[in-house]
Amino acid sequence: MNIGAHSPHIRPTKKVRFVYDPDGRESVQGARLIGSWDKDGNHSDSWAGSARPLTKMPDGTFQAEVTLDPMFPGRWQYGVMIDGPAGPDRWAITDEKNPTFASTDDTVVYRATSINQNGATRHGEDIYFRYWAPHARQVEVATWQDGKRMEDLPLQKDDKGFWTGKAEGEWAAWDGRAYAYEVVDSQGQTALRADPYARQRMGPQRGVDDLFLHQDTGREVHKFDPKRVPFTRFEVQEYPGLVSARLVLSEDGKDLNAEQMKSRLRSHGAALVERFHEGGESDFWKERLNEDGSVELLQQGQAFAAILPDSGLLHGLSYRFEGFDSEGKLIGDLNADGKLQASEAKAVPFNDPYSNELKGDHRSQRLGVIEQSRFEWKHDEAPREAADPNEQIIYQLHPGSIFASGKNVDRTSFKDIIERLDYFKDLGVNVLELMPVNSFEGSRDWGYIGSHNMAISENYGFVDDKGNWVQGDDALKQFIDAAHSKGFKVFNDVVYNHFGGDFNNVWNVGGPENPWFEWADNPSKPGESLKATPWGALPAYNKEAVSEYITNHALHQLDEFHFDGLRFDFTHPIHEQGEHGGGDHGWNMLKKINRTIDLYHPQAFIAAEEFPNHPVVVSPPHPGKSGGAGFDAMWNTEFQHRLVYDHGNPSVLQEAVAGKKTRIDKLMNHLLHQPGFKGPQSSVTVFSNHDEVGNADRTVNVANAHKDPKTIGPWERSATRTSMGVGFLSPGMPLFFQGDESLATNHFRWGTPATWDVGWEWMDQPESDHFKHHAFSKALIALRKSSDAFDADAEAHRVYTHEDDSVLAFSRKKNDQEYLVVASFNKNDLAGYSLPTDGRWEPVFTTDKSEFGGSDRFAPRVLEGAHGTVDIPAGGMLVFRRA
Repeated sequence: MNIGAHSPHIRPTKKVRFVYDPDGRESVQGARLIGSWDKDGNHSDSWAGSARPLTKMPDGTFQAEVTLDPMFPGRWQYGVMIDGPAGPDRWAITDEKNPTFASTDDTVVYRATSINQNGATRHGEDIYFRYWAPHARQVEVATWQDGKRMEDLPLQKDDKGFWTGKAEGEWAAWDGRAYAYEVVDSQGQTALRADPYARQRMGPQRGVDDLFLHQDTGREVHKFDPKRVPFTRFEVQEYPGLVSARLVLSEDGKDLNAEQMKSRLRSHGAALVERFHEGGESDFWKERLNEDGSVELLQQGQAFAAILPDSGLLHGLSYRFEGFDSEGKLIGDLNADGKLQASEAKAVPFNDPYSNELKGDHRSQRLGVIEQSRFEWKHDEAPREAADPNEQIIYQLHPGSIFASGKNVDRTSFKDIIERLDYFKDLGVNVLELMPVNSFEGSRDWGYIGSHNMAISENYGFVDDKGNWVQGDDALKQFIDAAHSKGFKVFNDVVYNHFGGDFNNVWNVGGPENPWFEWADNPSKPGESLKATPWGALPAYNKEAVSEYITNHALHQLDEFHFDGLRFDFTHPIHEQGEHGGGDHGWNMLKKINRTIDLYHPQAFIAAEEFPNHPVVVSPPHPGKSGGAGFDAMWNTEFQHRLVYDHGNPSVLQEAVAGKKTRIDKLMNHLLHQPGFKGPQSSVTVFSNHDEVGNADRTVNVANAHKDPKTIGPWERSATRTSMGVGFLSPGMPLFFQGDESLATNHFRWGTPATWDVGWEWMDQPESDHFKHHAFSKALIALRKSSDAFDADAEAHRVYTHEDDSVLAFSRKKNDQEYLVVASFNKNDLAGYSLPTDGRWEPVFTTDKSEFGGSDRFAPRVLEGAHGTVDIPAGGMLVFRRA
């Protein structure tokens, strides 16, 4: 600073360096600085004359120096304009308020996100670490290479509680190492902590899973069921050329023989396992025990598995899988001695590459892995079929079960989905929405409970045709790239309303002050300022590091994995006012996330699961109280409740099943007006989703009064088709869950993977109800796509409702095209039924075709005049086009 001490004619000045960091995004160009100063550097509320170009530096940041009046006593404000994905001259500050600085500051830095500043990141040939543990006494980076612990790297704490450090020139040497933070907490206790910013994790122990069977029935139950009996399932998933596999257990380096296996494991549970398989071949270990002590795995689909006692009896043992090809050769036996050495076994992808010791923690996501992605995108620029969100038809799927078989023993990988993308293309959907794929505990889960990190689940990885393991993040990228090549958009579900799980790597980090969850900076006692949700503690959004992490995570999904959109799991607790919600802190965080996405990924489609629905959630995120949360849409789950099922307030379908008067008018009001929305263009109109199937039931099961699926009759199937038809032809963007297109009846219960398999036998059974319902679904989707009149935002008008007859009719119109949808939930045919029509309407679709599973009872006929008559099959739907 030059304060002009010896010359009264020289005005004191101060140079301030400004840094705008786009966090590695090459798409940002032409940055300009503006602020609360004039061309001479004096303070100015008008900001006139303040503009300065920012120069792009070799490190990707934009920088400029501005000479300012150092005597100004207040806070200066500034902003940045950029040319980027959202267009030229875009405001690049995504915070609620303009950033400020003081005259005494030498350098001012702004980053909308800090993904490339946190965790283990590469900068040239150096590797940087940044970890938030504000109450810790000491933090060091611990790394392992080939199972051997390497020299630790001490980190230094800054004034915001971040521990940072770098290993100069060590990137190449550290690439591929496992790592964690060794934390000495505020109480002096030392523990290893996985990095929440780890881009890759070891994942759960490969080939080991929990199984809980009901003590009386043998059916699978979740881990909290009071009558559960725990087992451990060992499994080998699909591997090229594998025709048989076996499990070998060892202790102190020696394989257990048959007698040792019997003595150690005991034999209880065989009857339960037999009941679990419902008369099929049992994979209980004792029935498959070989003379040498190995356990022959039972082939189930493309997988091989055996069920053993719970992990308590296995504690302290080691395991390995041995696989054989069609010639009886041992896979991975490089020296051809007929045995697998430890190094050989570890190199075979169906064995765990990190540890084969059974310690009871096989569900843990374990440590991070330092690795830079080398994936090359090939189809980023491929046109998406639903470029306009109004044309989106969304298929929600669970990546681990969509094509699974054998009660999910043979679970789905991304390779399986890639190979069957043509199935979805042929069906006609244009958006594939994944249940959460971020790393979670265990090998089978819905994915919504976890300590939420940047890594992708290893459970959806696969072995390629060359026998190489494709890890979680690369497996996901291969899938998304392949989906893009066929014109699909791909969405991911993300969860920010809780972080939980049994191995929560951010719980009590640095000590009982628990900064990720305690809303007080220094609570007087543990748990004093926690905010509970039914699924785990609400993250402390009032902590900058926590909201920064969530913002970073959301942007990372779009930056790194090239998702076309995100769906935020239940957002209401994030911003709910009161002692249990995130209040203004959560609300402003959501606004910032959506502003940042709009800036860097303006084409991304961002939806919220919010109820009760409110238009402010899908209003622009302007600063101040007038601004909304900035989402593009909300899930319209209440539509499904009015049409299909609701626990406490019966739907039209439930009322029809019970033979009661149906509240058609209430459904019609919701269909036309989308209460709580800003219009149909902001409505993801839910016909079914994982929650509605998993926590309630399938539509066809509702139509069948939840009875044995074997009793499903013609009306039940017809009413299911009509329900789906009304859902797909209504305003908004339709969303449905895997299996509904083929009349699946599985329940998809949380924690019971045996209920997740949709079943695909119908594909070879053209006379089956499932095959015919699939034909219906395909034709229905084609009808929706055939005309702009069925776009999400096309006009919809009430034509007719009759609650005693359970009949409704509505029209859809856009430009010069108009359609009439007539639906009945009546259990009887309605012949010669009069409707208030005008003009001439030609039939184009009926749910009663025999190829759809209908009876062809009535041939649809033209509707004419002011009171046209129509023959409506029981539980049927017809569609007409204005001539």
